[in-house]
Amino acid sequence: MKVRQGFVSNSSSQSFVIRGIKIDTKKLSKLCEITWVKSDTELSDLFTDVQNHVTDKLDGYTVEPTGCYFGDVDYKEVIVGKELESLEDGCATEYDNKAITAQDKKIVEDFKQIGIDIDEKDLSLFVQYISNDNF
Repeated sequence: MKVRQGFVSNSSSQSFVIRGIKIDTKKLSKLCEITWVKSDTELSDLFTDVQNHVTDKLDGYTVEPTGCYFGDVDYKEVIVGKELESLEDGCATEYDNKAITAQDKKIVEDFKQIGIDIDEKDLSLFVQYISNDNF
């Protein structure tokens, strides 16, 4: 039996796997027709507005900030896409490239609903790993 000694956190953080794109937040807000007249220091507010808009319009999609979860969160660019998996610490998942490619056409079609016109070749796979051991 393994026994953990020391500090253990019950963090509510989680990791994700997203198939989508990285895009400038202000550009995405214009494509989504979200009016924003605030300063750059309040870019996190625009992020929240864009995130709400995308998740309301597209079921199973998410918008995540770029940068490090534990400090350097960057709201200038965001990852927007279909969440393929939400991972708990210690979990692993496997993706067949053919299965991912089959979803790409649908993702591109869905993006058009929110004003993003891209090709399948523009999609990337984004993974964010967060471990409770980081605390």
